[in-house]
Amino acid sequence: MWNDKIQWAIEENKASCRKYLQNKTGEHYTEYKKHHAIVRKMTRRQRRNDWDRFVKTLKSDITGTRRRSFKIFKQLQLQERDKLKIDPITKTEWKEYYGKRWNEQGSKGEEGTEEERRSEVIDDKEDMIMIEELNKVHKHAKNRKSCGLDKLPTELSKFEGNKLKMHIHVLELFNKIIDENQMPHEWETGIVINIHKKGAKSKCENYRGIT
Repeated sequence: MWNDKIQWAIEENKASCRKYLQNKTGEHYTEYKKHHAIVRKMTRRQRRNDWDRFVKTLKSDITGTRRRSFKIFKQLQLQERDKLKIDPITKTEWKEYYGKRWNEQGSKGEEGTEEERRSEVIDDKEDMIMIEELNKVHKHAKNRKSCGLDKLPTELSKFEGNKLKMHIHVLELFNKIIDENQMPHEWETGIVINIHKKGAKSKCENYRGIT
């Protein structure tokens, strides 16, 4: 838990960051970096002090009633015991599990032949994306989101020097995808992170896949 002084410094840092994002000048950037460095230094110092205080308390507790140290060691023992209970799920099992799920989901939404679906999209030119729509989406896109396999962040298309030229290329790509009803093969690949929900950790169905 940060003290009042650090909380105030964090708020100042957030305010300088918002100011820089609204008006990207050298002065605002310097101010933001200054506040960011101050917050980083203060939080590091408090973490170090908290850790030293914790170690001193633990040392004195070991020679005394040992209540705190007993609870910590017991919790560590439970964590290690929980790790030993985990049966590792192989890559082959994950591949079979997600392959079955994705095939089931894909079969539910498919109607008609590939040629029929493609002809429907080609005939409907109203689905084409306009440059105004693309600019609106870019404007409201969130920063600091995970990159895909191409390692290209959202900020690249938002803050790149020649934004108009880049947006035109992106617009042409999206409209080509709509026109031909076919995405690049690279977009069909994603990195899946499995997050445990409940139950046994040795079963694939007890995890939620985040792409």
